[in-house]
Amino acid sequence: MKISLMFALPAASVLAVAPVRSRRESGRGPRQEEEKMGYKRLVSAMAGTGVAFALLTVPAATANAETSVAKSGAQAADVHRKSAACASPRGKKITASWGDGNVSTTVYFNNHCNQKRTIELQFVSQRDVFWKCITVNPRTQGRKKIGYSNPNKVLLTKSPTYC
Repeated sequence: MKISLMFALPAASVLAVAPVRSRRESGRGPRQEEEKMGYKRLVSAMAGTGVAFALLTVPAATANAETSVAKSGAQAADVHRKSAACASPRGKKITASWGDGNVSTTVYFNNHCNQKRTIELQFVSQRDVFWKCITVNPRTQGRKKIGYSNPNKVLLTKSPTYC
């Protein structure tokens, strides 16, 4: 059985390959074979053209939708980072990062210091101001989920100040 290439579309499109049989294998005469192959080629070409058209038009439409979603999503979920130097060892830091969630806030931390450090988060509700604190052990990393969203202020301290 021989395989021949019928047509090829541009790089990101579909490549169609159809098997070609000799007249002896198919058992048909030359005219019947030509009519059938002409019909197959026409159908394949039409299908390939439709697929190529669909591939060219759909990405343009979805690209605009994706960029608008990405822009609106980036405003609602900005990532904030903060770090503070350690007393020992010199040159090391404690780092913390958090996002502006609409239901809760997850704080990710990495303490390279040889002493405990405290991450203090200030939240403002409609009625009052309150603080939530996370004490981080030396040389540890992890995350802590807090059931309030959008901290107003974040402090990295050596000992709890507002907690």
